[in-house]
Amino acid sequence: RIVRLDPLSGLSAEMANAFVIFLFVTIPYSVFGYGLPVSTSISSVGSIIGVGLVKDRSGVSKGTIARLVATWIATPFSTAILSIAIYGALSPLVPPI
Repeated sequence: RIVRLDPLSGLSAEMANAFVIFLFVTIPYSVFGYGLPVSTSISSVGSIIGVGLVKDRSGVSKGTIARLVATWIATPFSTAILSIAIYGALSPLVPPI
């Protein structure tokens, strides 16, 4: 739904995805002693969008990209609210360790 991929563009997107994940793990590990958490899903979507923009800008579904970005922004907030609710419901039932 984001963009049509052929074998070459699919390979390019996956290689870019793998390279970004590799960089976000190895460079911080070399500098700080630990890697950074990277969402492979978001990285993969970004690489597909990148290939689509290079290949044929008009073929990229802007509506789908807008929904993805909105979801990426909303996810941390919604999961925080949900974890607060779950913790609040379970903490009276589970004794502290």
